[in-house]
Amino acid sequence: MATATQCEWCEGLLQEDEHFVAYDVDGDEAEICTDCYRETEVCDECREAFEYEGITYVSGYPFCPDCLVSETITCDDCGQREIDDGAVTVGPGLVVCDDCFRENYYQCVGCEDYIHRNDAFSHHGEPLCEGCYDEVDEDRSRGTIRGASYRPAWRRYYHPDEEMHGQLYGIELEVDRGGCSDYKADEVLEVIGEDFAIAKDDGSLASGWELVTHPASFEYHMQEVPWGDVLERLKELDYVSHDSNTAGIHVHISRTAFGNDDVTQDLGIAKMLYLIEKYWSKWRRFARRSRARMAQWAAKYIGDEGDDVSVEPTRLLHIAKSDRRKYTAVNISNSQTVEIRIFRGSLRYQSFMAALELTDSLVNYVNHADITEIQSISWDELRDKLSQGYENLGDYFVYRNL
Repeated sequence: MATATQCEWCEGLLQEDEHFVAYDVDGDEAEICTDCYRETEVCDECREAFEYEGITYVSGYPFCPDCLVSETITCDDCGQREIDDGAVTVGPGLVVCDDCFRENYYQCVGCEDYIHRNDAFSHHGEPLCEGCYDEVDEDRSRGTIRGASYRPAWRRYYHPDEEMHGQLYGIELEVDRGGCSDYKADEVLEVIGEDFAIAKDDGSLASGWELVTHPASFEYHMQEVPWGDVLERLKELDYVSHDSNTAGIHVHISRTAFGNDDVTQDLGIAKMLYLIEKYWSKWRRFARRSRARMAQWAAKYIGDEGDDVSVEPTRLLHIAKSDRRKYTAVNISNSQTVEIRIFRGSLRYQSFMAALELTDSLVNYVNHADITEIQSISWDELRDKLSQGYENLGDYFVYRNL
């Protein structure tokens, strides 16, 4: 007659001919009954049975805790688990899944290293890393369209009626599909003023360049720079900005716009960061960007989408300072400027000027509002405050139904 012992899981009677061995969530081995064995899953790698709670599915296959560590990886791009033999090492300590590799990475034709598409430069249609591109770049250093690494001796521009101050803005306007042409760049620089702006190559563009201004006061941009004529000339030369997936408008704010010392500057920047993250969906609508393009070129510091800010402004600034990404909505990596990167490119006058007016209005607002107000202000209140005294911005808020 068969003898009976207890199942180590359910403590029911275990017949002599029941010899099922499985592991619980803590990895402890146990002899269990038939009913309990039906509640287990067999690891695809080691073929041992485990409680369901101890199993993790990767690409549809079950893995126990030990095999999960030894046979799978976490993709450094999307954060998902991937079976190790389907992963690709793209750099020191960086491993990505096959889907992210195919979607996001190129191989530099110079050094053959892998490069993320956001960090890739284009030369005659071929991908290059920044180092290899800089070597090619030297050959372009004397043309009208300067190399991407070119840095002029920056000059400051003020309206004749202004006294000198620290609230200055430099604009980068990217244009595409009209060719990387020195002749066309000359035509545009003649309109805007060759002393005030330069043309630079940009590896993220398919067939274009970027117009980069020297830092200037808001009044100088509004009253002395013929932005309307510049935008029209670019259109006449067959360039586009909004109608490409590559071009943007970036506004560099001098850090001195927020104050004369590091503490005051950090406080103003923290408040601006908070407002951008707090009303993320509104700014994405303002910028005319899809979720995917916003995440690609102007990402949030906390989360991917939505208007939730779970930390205080000063904590958010700390997070931003430790973030190594370049393509964020508010890029604070430059020691002299803060770069607003949310805006999709545009050659439409109202849209272009609204981007500049919003930047100036935000700077003025965060410099005068306290932390409590920044954290409690509603969107309607913020929109109304920012619109005061800015005609293009106010009209643009209405135009975008904001």
